[in-house]
Amino acid sequence: MTNLLRWISTILCGSLLQGCLCVGCFVPQLPPPAKPYRSYWTKIGVTEEVRKTDWVACGGSENGNFSWDSRKMLSDETNETSRLRQSSELKACLNQRGYHYEIPRD
Repeated sequence: MTNLLRWISTILCGSLLQGCLCVGCFVPQLPPPAKPYRSYWTKIGVTEEVRKTDWVACGGSENGNFSWDSRKMLSDETNETSRLRQSSELKACLNQRGYHYEIPRD
């Protein structure tokens, strides 16, 4: 009886160890996190902190992305025309401050 229990425990332990060692074998790799829109606007010699400050001053979000602000919508605008105007204003402001947009090569 003890030989049978030893044999069963050996099989179970071996199976568990094999499963633990191979857990990562079947887990798909996650893609890298998307870079915020701000990171594609570059300017030689500028620090990340200054770029963030300029980004927010030009109308970008704190998190580095851009989303239109419905509170800045003009009375004769649709949501889409307001978004396009605010996006154009952001780009113009960044260009005036010397930033250039680099096309992502991901």
